[in-house]
Amino acid sequence: MRLLNLILCLLLWPWVGCGPAPRTIDPELGSSHPLYDQLVQKTVIITSKNVASVRLTAGGGTEFTVDEHATSRAITAGRGCLVSTGGLVLTAAHNLVDLPRFKLFVFTDGAFQECRGTTLSVGDPDEADTDVALIRVEGVRDHACFVVDRGAAIGAKVLKYGFGFASGSIVDRQSTATADVISCRIAAEQGESGGPVVDYQGRLLGISSRITGFHGHLEIVLPKQLPND
Repeated sequence: MRLLNLILCLLLWPWVGCGPAPRTIDPELGSSHPLYDQLVQKTVIITSKNVASVRLTAGGGTEFTVDEHATSRAITAGRGCLVSTGGLVLTAAHNLVDLPRFKLFVFTDGAFQECRGTTLSVGDPDEADTDVALIRVEGVRDHACFVVDRGAAIGAKVLKYGFGFASGSIVDRQSTATADVISCRIAAEQGESGGPVVDYQGRLLGISSRITGFHGHLEIVLPKQLPND
């Protein structure tokens, strides 16, 4: 089985969703979790241009509706994290490589609203520590945003938010000149790239980047420096 997992990871692109992540879904996690509301508000949905709307599901995930006039029904999606009250979004660089033209949906007034965004920078998606990009959401002011935590240790418990919740723990962490790269034993799905992995106080530890290794550990990345708003 391990050999099969390795072959799959070699054949498929190593970004979130390609590999056999361990299923560590906590049955108590969902829309009733105390962190749910703030994670929804601070997480931006990035989609292909054919998506007309995004809504929350009863189980705490997200559902997409395709524009009825779209020529393609295939949806490409990712996530981003609001890291400033003025609309600065941190996401995975490979999201913007996959989606050079995209839509942004931000949760305001009880629903996801489409917003315009401007790409500020895109890193190298082929390296974990540079798989980061920055977007400015236009018209967003005084919005809830993540507080960053750079001190989480190996063994610390973490939560991932994407299509739903998953719980896990940190198994390794590395530091480069540009970013902290943390490996987590946690379930991940395709379409969650750029989404938040947080501690149990809701502080941002990093954004989902890729799945690596025999055990399908999720690598998350957090740049050493984020621009001031």
